[in-house]
Amino acid sequence: MVENTTNSVLLYDNVGRLSLSSTVLAYNKGGKSCRYGVANPSVALKDLKTSTVSAALNAVKLPSTTGSQDDVCDLPGHIYAASMNKFVNVSNVAFSTLLNNLTPLKDGTLPFYLPKPKLAGTSAISLIDAAERSCSTNDQRGVLRSIESTGSNVASNNTCDIGSIEISNLYAADVNTVNASASERIKLYEKNIKFYEDLLASGDLDSKVVNRYKQFLSEDQAGLKAFKESLAYRQAYANIFEVSTAQERYSADQTSTTFEKFADDKYDVIVESLGRGSQLFINNKDQALLDKQQASNISCVWNPALKQIL
Repeated sequence: MVENTTNSVLLYDNVGRLSLSSTVLAYNKGGKSCRYGVANPSVALKDLKTSTVSAALNAVKLPSTTGSQDDVCDLPGHIYAASMNKFVNVSNVAFSTLLNNLTPLKDGTLPFYLPKPKLAGTSAISLIDAAERSCSTNDQRGVLRSIESTGSNVASNNTCDIGSIEISNLYAADVNTVNASASERIKLYEKNIKFYEDLLASGDLDSKVVNRYKQFLSEDQAGLKAFKESLAYRQAYANIFEVSTAQERYSADQTSTTFEKFADDKYDVIVESLGRGSQLFINNKDQALLDKQQASNISCVWNPALKQIL
């Protein structure tokens, strides 16, 4: 919530609940970014020990006893006093240091503010990876905010960006799968194919998205064919690309980004059969459960037509 001109960008009172998380509330003109709307409260806002307001990991201009109070975010005193309610203080940070100008409407996305990249090897304030693990599942563009572990390496967990945009990092995530109903999978393919065929035949689609839906139709038709050809008894499917995220790269001037998808046209997929378990996933259980590859009848292969591990 930036670049607004108003007396109060966020006006709240003591009725109901207010939760602020991973939000930029700053760089506004004409008043305050957050204002308490209760006239003559019995207890001053800064002295409140409890309230129905919660906040965590936001970028704001903190109130101060000196200097201008323009653009500050007034919240109950206990919010700023609690160490767990971390804030990025942007009081002395220029807008252009953290954010690009408003990106216009394009590619089916509403206008947004692209955060500036984090400067490696410096302590400079940044919105990138600043919110730890407290954010929504997707950003404003629909990009997945992958905050879960990428596998056994917990140190490589992703962290959230403050604001409506998540700069995507390349992650190949673990996949949990079971040998689910093949017939239900076929029905889903057929349902999607019919939906796309009917939509394209209706003539109701905007010309700008016709080719996109033709691509969806082609992909599902090819997927259904490959799935039927791959069927085997008690077979499980692992779609590693579906749950992983792309690498988003900044342009030279840092004002736009492009995505490099995690896909088989850019990476070789190498599959190894480890057995029914491994030391990696069964830490303290009976070691007799560990069937090594030589003694196992488990088959793990990459299917290039289906683009999945079987």
